[in-house]
Amino acid sequence: ALGLVKKHDGSIMDVWMPLHDALRTSSWASTPEAIPSVFACLAMEHGDFRKGVVLASNFARDADTIGAVAGAILGAKYGAAGIPDAWKEKTRYPTGPCLTFTNGLDVCEMSQQLAALMK
Repeated sequence: ALGLVKKHDGSIMDVWMPLHDALRTSSWASTPEAIPSVFACLAMEHGDFRKGVVLASNFARDADTIGAVAGAILGAKYGAAGIPDAWKEKTRYPTGPCLTFTNGLDVCEMSQQLAALMK
């Protein structure tokens, strides 16, 4: 994946389809397809949290996983200050039928607690 990005001088428009073709696997939503896609997207756009996440979240068949992993990596790189305030507020309290275990959790508070563990 990184070789293709380099071959196309990091141009998203030029490498988009060659990457899709090269990374596609026979099974749906597989890790061998998603993780190289994350690193290819980050090779193309890693200078801005928002641009990197938008690119990754719109790439390949497993775009939600690719976007989530890219967001985690870029979040670690830039910290909360690099994430748009509106995005932080929108995702601060996770909800939904698949997320009942998160009821009452504050993602911002949890991230601060996790960061404190690493000090």
